[in-house]
Amino acid sequence: MLENLRQDLLDVLQESEIEIQDIPNIPLYMDQILMMMDTKLQDNKIDDKEKIMTKTMINNYSKAKIIKPIKGKTYSKEQILQILMVYRLKNSLSMQQMKQVMKTMYDQLNLEEEGFERCYKRMLKFRFQEEELLMPVVDQLIRKEKSQNLQEDALVSLLCLSLVQEQLHKVANQIVNDYFHEGNSAK
Repeated sequence: MLENLRQDLLDVLQESEIEIQDIPNIPLYMDQILMMMDTKLQDNKIDDKEKIMTKTMINNYSKAKIIKPIKGKTYSKEQILQILMVYRLKNSLSMQQMKQVMKTMYDQLNLEEEGFERCYKRMLKFRFQEEELLMPVVDQLIRKEKSQNLQEDALVSLLCLSLVQEQLHKVANQIVNDYFHEGNSAK
């Protein structure tokens, strides 16, 4: 059973991403953005009922100034990149933390479309290197002493993966605290 962890990780790592060339250079309506995200990121869903993003979520992020407000009814490529960044951050950071991060990006770094595109490309580059970084963790779990009870082994693996997730979550929060609090300049 635990040997399936390798394939499970490989399956997760094969999930699709929205690449820069997938984002049109023309403004899009919210429904078009949601359709693009649902189509391109479909295999990232845990179940069929899950929504990648919703109109309400995007409106709330916009009201909180996490995503730059729209002019009219369409979103620019820069705003679409911001939405994609929020999609990645929303499972790790609170709304307030995302607001702090994006405020710094707007105010101190004065990122425009090129800056958001550059950051997003760098994230994708890392994303496509995850296998070499994460496979040793899974291999370590598989090699550990096993019991005769598969459910016990699965529980231990689940606990270990949750521990790693928790530790990485703490590191992400520390980055927000160190680099994105009011009064901190970009280091």
